Amino acid sequence: MRHTRIGMALAAAIVSAAGIAAPSIAAGEQPKPRGEIVFYVNEFAYRAASFDDTEVAVGKMGGPSFSSLQLTPGGTWNGQVASFRSGGNPTRFAFNKGIVGNPRYKSGLVELKAEGNRITGFGTDVTVSKVSGGFRITGLWMLSNVDVTVTRSSARAQAVKFTSKVAGRYESPSTPPLTVVLHGEAARIEDPPFPHMALAVLSIGWGVYPYP
Repeated sequence: MRHTRIGMALAAAIVSAAGIAAPSIAAGEQPKPRGEIVFYVNEFAYRAASFDDTEVAVGKMGGPSFSSLQLTPGGTWNGQVASFRSGGNPTRFAFNKGIVGNPRYKSGLVELKAEGNRITGFGTDVTVSKVSGGFRITGLWMLSNVDVTVTRSSARAQAVKFTSKVAGRYESPSTPPLTVVLHGEAARIEDPPFPHMALAVLSIGWGVYPYP
C-alpha cells in the first residue's frame, strides 16, 4: 500500500457504498487495503485513511497520501502525520528535537510505540479502551486532545454526535453534514485491529481537537 493514491481507495469506497460490485484488481495495481475510513461532506468523499499490515495512510480525493505511518522491523511506527489545523497539509514532527517542525523539515519524522492498549511518542499518549458495543480513544495525539467513541449504534467525536442506522455508516447533522463510513476490518467495532484502527482514526483526525 506504500505510496497509494488515496483517490483509488476513495473511488472503490464510493462504488461499494452505491452497491456496485468493485472491479477486480489487475496485476501490478495496488492491493486492496485491510480497512478504510472515509469522510464524506455533503455526500462527497474528501478524505480517507487506509491500513494494511504495515502501513496507515491518509489522503484526499485524487491525490497521493499526505500522511503515512509505517511499521519498522524494530516494532515502532515511523512516518509523518498531517496537521488538519492547516487544511490537511502535512506537518512533520521532529521527535528527536521535541518540537513541531516546519512542513519543509525533511528529517522531522514521528516515531510511535504501540504496546498493550497505548500509543506513545512525541506529543502522544493515547489509550484505546473497550466500551459496550465498541471502543473509545482518549488522550493526547501530536499535542492535540483526542476523544472519540465508536459503537454499533452511535459515535461521538469530541462534542460532535453521530448515529448509525446502517452498519459501518455514521451520520452527523453537523454543519456541513458529515458522514463517516468504515470498510473492511475498520468495521470491526467491537474488536478493532490494534494499533491499525486507532492509528487510522487518529491520522484522519476523527475526534482530534479541533475537529474534524
